[in-house]
Amino acid sequence: MGKKIIHYLCGLPRSGNTLLSSILNQNPNIASTANSIITDIYKELYSLKKSDTFLNFPDHKSYDNVIKAVMKEYYKDWKQEIIIDRGVWGVPNNLKFLQNYVNPKTKNYYISKRCFRSIGFIY
Repeated sequence: MGKKIIHYLCGLPRSGNTLLSSILNQNPNIASTANSIITDIYKELYSLKKSDTFLNFPDHKSYDNVIKAVMKEYYKDWKQEIIIDRGVWGVPNNLKFLQNYVNPKTKNYYISKRCFRSIGFIY
């Protein structure tokens, strides 16, 4: 299996994230997650950077290596090639974190209720 392609789905509650994910999950090559815990994992790892243990011996390069490996390692056993991670990525700090540590050219998709209301009127 080749390299995974990871995109990020952001949206407000009741804006259609679950509907879109259900539609995308019909494709066997795509996995759209439920609410992702990866933002929480990153948050916990980021808090370690402020700990006394880290501050006593601040090995930034090793820390960065761990941070950069999280996303790849988390999804490595998923069979799908395309992963749509539904986390709290639209928040400016999380977006900046993604761009700095995961991929400077991240693909984030934002959903609004208007989009799905328009689709509903078509049918």
